Amino acid sequence: MSDARLWASPLTPERVAAGACLLAEPRAGGDAVYWLQSLPGEGGRVTVMRLEPGGTPEALVPEPWSVRSRVNEYGGGAWTLAGRDVWFVNDGDQSLCRVGAGGVEVVPARLDAALGDLEWDAARSRVLAVAEDRDSGRQRIVAVSPDGTSRVLAAGADFYGAPRVAPGGESLVWLEWSEPDMPWDATRLMYDRLDPDGRPGEPRRIAGGPGESVCQPEWTQDGELFAASDGDNGFWNLSRAADGRLEPVRVAEAECARPAFVFAQRLFAFTGQNDVLLAEAADGLWRCREGRRDGSGMKPRLTSLTEIASLHAGPAGTIVVGGGPAEPLGVFVRWHGDAEFERVASSLDIDLDPGFVSRPEPFAFDTADGMRAYALYFPPAHPGEDAPAAPPLRLRCHGGPTSAASSALDPKTLFWTSRGFAVLLLNYRGSTGYGRRYREALYGQWGVADVADALAAARALAAAGRCDPARMVIAGGSAGGFTALHALRGDTPFAAGAVSYGVADLTALVDAPMRFEAHYGEKLVGPWPAARATYEDRSPLHHAGELSRPMLFFQGDADPVVPPAQTESMVRALLARGVTVACEVFPGERHGFRRPETIARTLAAELAFHAGVLGLDTPERVADVPYRQPAPTPG
Repeated sequence: MSDARLWASPLTPERVAAGACLLAEPRAGGDAVYWLQSLPGEGGRVTVMRLEPGGTPEALVPEPWSVRSRVNEYGGGAWTLAGRDVWFVNDGDQSLCRVGAGGVEVVPARLDAALGDLEWDAARSRVLAVAEDRDSGRQRIVAVSPDGTSRVLAAGADFYGAPRVAPGGESLVWLEWSEPDMPWDATRLMYDRLDPDGRPGEPRRIAGGPGESVCQPEWTQDGELFAASDGDNGFWNLSRAADGRLEPVRVAEAECARPAFVFAQRLFAFTGQNDVLLAEAADGLWRCREGRRDGSGMKPRLTSLTEIASLHAGPAGTIVVGGGPAEPLGVFVRWHGDAEFERVASSLDIDLDPGFVSRPEPFAFDTADGMRAYALYFPPAHPGEDAPAAPPLRLRCHGGPTSAASSALDPKTLFWTSRGFAVLLLNYRGSTGYGRRYREALYGQWGVADVADALAAARALAAAGRCDPARMVIAGGSAGGFTALHALRGDTPFAAGAVSYGVADLTALVDAPMRFEAHYGEKLVGPWPAARATYEDRSPLHHAGELSRPMLFFQGDADPVVPPAQTESMVRALLARGVTVACEVFPGERHGFRRPETIARTLAAELAFHAGVLGLDTPERVADVPYRQPAPTPG
């Protein structure tokens, strides 16, 4: 690649958008395995797939139904399995439905609530779920029978998750937590005895509380209870309930859980009478291990995978959703009695020359105050081109901000690396996978520590000769957009920025209708309203006068987390200052774009925008950039 020429790539925006689909929430049933899968060709509609040994996957939820929960807005746990019947929450109206041999049946439940984290209570033929009132947002755990009648099993806490009934049906556990904590700050693992009719008794706390986050309670078939807890060493470790408390069975500086933005994330499963398959994250990479459930004899499994989304085991076998540097996220199944896993579905349906695959390299660097921060570096890759020593760089900040970058092969990353860009996925302080101390390093410092890490990462990478210091751009969505906006202030190494549904006004988030994150900012910024001045000072909108680099914004007009007004205010402020701004609003899109045509459009527009700003020739037709004022004259 010459200094000013991008490469021709077969990964067009349309191919990237059409090829990527959601794979999530795997389950192994009695004689088949199941998982959620989105259908890009049907506007991103989500169905439940079923696969029997020796068969081909079949979709169980037909049009126009789509499986998605909106509890806490992020949802999760939108379906469960009852024999061969599937119960699910329909995206359009959040109704509870059942699909069996006779087709889809809407359950006449009159809860006036959205449901999530569904679990089947086989002993009483009913669905357990977290119910969130449509008006107040208050939550409770309910049991819903096929005739629509319901019973409250737990209430009074601010938030709930993971209702899990013991195999015999006599005991129920769940997670609950209280404002202002998020579930990765402090949760309580609760236990209750159910009478033969399924009525609750007197619940008691097994574990959790201030300074301890408990995740994923799971029963074994013989009635033992396990969970992930960070109460021992600050890392979510596999633990077993004993004598009314949790005891770690595997102590490691690795995490077997993810932040509970969504329900039903399972990272360990019991594969035999005394065996467990465990996924753990260390240094930003996930690994699967299998051994005894007392933590002994752990051996590597699925060694090509470095990103594990979820897994489950049952009579049919074991099912894993994961990916790796050369493996897009896929579904892997090991049938009962088999020794090896086989890939049965892929999130990426593109026939791609392996020469276009960019393999990530872990990149660690010093922060401004002496800590270590982390990222994944993806070099340019093209089978017909020689990569330059110092390519242009696209640094991306993940959302959350309590989240982490993925190491799995991602067509959206390859879209850039196959054209000659290097990509850096930043795991700034506050990211997960590095323990509680690293996660909490962002508390009180959001808009400071993460921004300093973005600037330090770019400068360290340039100093190492891994990118062109004159051609670096930054991008991010949601909280990542917030970090990107701050990183473009003042003396910045970035030539331009691209922000999707980015947080521009922290004070607006305080009054946001999304109750789940109503107090999130108190951990990240400070108590409200005492720290109002800090919220205002940390809001990019209040610093628009310090931004001078060209900016590109994307926004959904139905976004309840970052309303369109925030982006429009930022655009107007930058235009008033004379900054070159492009902005496009997509009808019907919410917080996180789902429609293939939207995804394709954002890729094409961002490529054209950055190529223009950086003075890079592109061999493909340049997309129209939605400028709000004329682009600057090149040179």
